Amino acid sequence: KNVKNVKNVKKLIDLRAFFERFWIAYPNKKAKQAAWRAFQKITEPLELLLVALEKQKKSEQWQKNDGQFIPYPATWLNGRRWEDETNIVPSEKANWPKKGEIIYS
Repeated sequence: KNVKNVKNVKKLIDLRAFFERFWIAYPNKKAKQAAWRAFQKITEPLELLLVALEKQKKSEQWQKNDGQFIPYPATWLNGRRWEDETNIVPSEKANWPKKGEIIYS
């Protein structure tokens, strides 16, 4: 029984460390306890969430009006929002090569 408890405590400590990495990366730091409860239900790898989060931080919706439309972290987690498609901000699109343009490196 004690070995099982030790494993559960270690798992909780690891999960809490992963949550703190998520919390640091998330731009809208509101309702941390609700986010922690939602985070505990997630089964996907943390890296998947962080990659999606970095893309969404650059999206039009998240940058509009100084981030007014960034969801609360718990909402983002409960809604599996890392699966959302994102629109790239137009200023980034402007740097992309035009169709048929040759890129030299």
